[in-house]
Amino acid sequence: LDLRQATALQSLPNLDALVSLKTLQLKGCTSLQSIPMSIVPLLESNLQMVVLTECASLTQVPEAVRQYQKRKK
Repeated sequence: LDLRQATALQSLPNLDALVSLKTLQLKGCTSLQSIPMSIVPLLESNLQMVVLTECASLTQVPEAVRQYQKRKK
């Protein structure tokens, strides 16, 4: 799912239904403030890449996403 440069995006909807999602590209989503907890099960299944660079307003990120980001570096 490529949402790069979606500068008006403030939050993501529930991601539960996206069970086959492999990539979540959010680079440059400068208004994005939070990542929903519904991303956590996706990290444990098919989601292979989450890009959160240049998301200056991002303040709420599930700990599982933070750990995932550290492992991928």
